[in-house]
Amino acid sequence: MNARMQQRAARVLVALLGEDLPQATWTISEHYSAPRLEGQLGLLSTPAAIKLDRLQMWADHLDAEIVSKRYENQTGGSVSVTSYVDGVRVTVWAAFLKKDLPASIGSRPSVRGGPDIGAEAEDGYRAEQDDPS
Repeated sequence: MNARMQQRAARVLVALLGEDLPQATWTISEHYSAPRLEGQLGLLSTPAAIKLDRLQMWADHLDAEIVSKRYENQTGGSVSVTSYVDGVRVTVWAAFLKKDLPASIGSRPSVRGGPDIGAEAEDGYRAEQDDPS
């Protein structure tokens, strides 16, 4: 990963950590030449209502929608919020057991304000959005 991109993602992470938001376990990565931050909320055993409340706080802060994704093996899924902050894709998510996975939440990613990441990266990003698996 490009050190400059890591630094940009780290600056965004430091700013997010300064906000009054639920704690997450963070990973910095790069995808299609764009920096990413991923934060996991709680454990699988954390009560679903607590995880959903925490996700709603992140959704409100990032001005993003909450979306769900069922795992192919049908054992559960994830619920996430994704947006861009200063050109860094920020995703906050939580894993849910099948019985706890909310049915009334959207099922496709909704990403607002994407960065200018170049034509090749943009093509890869769009392909990712078209294939929600």
